[in-house]
Amino acid sequence: MRRRGRGFRIDRARIRLSQLGTYVLCAGLAGLSLAACLSGCISHRLEAEFTRADMALVRSPGLTLVLCGTGTGLADVQRAGPCTAIVAAGQLFLVDVGPGAWRKADLLGLPITRLRAIFLTKLLADDIADLGEAMTRSWIAGREERLAVYGPEGTRLLVDNLDAAYRLDVEMRLAHHRATILPPALAGADPHEFELDPSDGSAVVLERDGLRVTAFSVGPIGPAVSVGYRFDYRGRSIVVAGHSQGHPNVIKFAAGADILVHEAAHHEMLAYGIEVMDRIGQTRSASLARETLAAYADPTQAAETARAAAVGTLVLTRLTPSPNDFIMRQMFVGAAGSIFPDVVLGEDGMRLYLAPRP
Repeated sequence: MRRRGRGFRIDRARIRLSQLGTYVLCAGLAGLSLAACLSGCISHRLEAEFTRADMALVRSPGLTLVLCGTGTGLADVQRAGPCTAIVAAGQLFLVDVGPGAWRKADLLGLPITRLRAIFLTKLLADDIADLGEAMTRSWIAGREERLAVYGPEGTRLLVDNLDAAYRLDVEMRLAHHRATILPPALAGADPHEFELDPSDGSAVVLERDGLRVTAFSVGPIGPAVSVGYRFDYRGRSIVVAGHSQGHPNVIKFAAGADILVHEAAHHEMLAYGIEVMDRIGQTRSASLARETLAAYADPTQAAETARAAAVGTLVLTRLTPSPNDFIMRQMFVGAAGSIFPDVVLGEDGMRLYLAPRP
């Protein structure tokens, strides 16, 4: 594909002609008219689009983890911003909704009409960029209940401001659609701002249909609290560590968990990138990357935490720099795998299922 100009248009035209030729060939082989073939193809594609949601997820009796976004706040064609989905008790829950995460969750076929709550680990733009989209698009898609948003101090202000920002959107849609189609009472979200017990830095924030969600502190980021979450359901458990760098609470609350989801920044690769930035004169970017080095756990730290907590599987996410080629992926897995045996390098769309225990 050429980058610009007439050549780009010619290439696109060739692609369209090629597709049309395929339809003509299929029609001829099948003894159908071109119109019938095109109608069938379009109908098939529309049917797949309208039934994209994988409702088998909510019928599953166990606990399911789906990675909706394994990147950071930086643009990445392969990875959306931070987002982890948990499916349990016929319901969908999201932990963080970073840039592009909502669209990715929808395209992955998550049952978004069953979205019940969003849990925020911190109020950084990297983690909340698509919160407004999740609130609004799940309502448009047919969400069946009020959406709850759980998070530390500041969550109420965030959700109230998003409700205000989307108010005109809601009013414009209600001007064209019946309330039976878009129930006004289900627009927006309800904030649930929790306080952590000062004795151990934790709080049970949700108990519903056998699912128990516990929030725990992983230390402050400036003036704000950052948290992780533990999900327990039918004898299985998933812990999302949040923005942790060796915090003892992760080890404490992840103890014995089946899966630990932990962010990871490969410090050696970042250091090499900083050298390149300095060499080509991008000193501001180099400074930002140096500060990232100091703030994020590397794969070996995540593995040490997993080993200390005696978890079953370590899943690395919120990956930086994005390991989008074979060598980079091996560097991430190799670093963690030398310390902890069961390491999974997260990819958008990855699913892990935990069957219930008696």
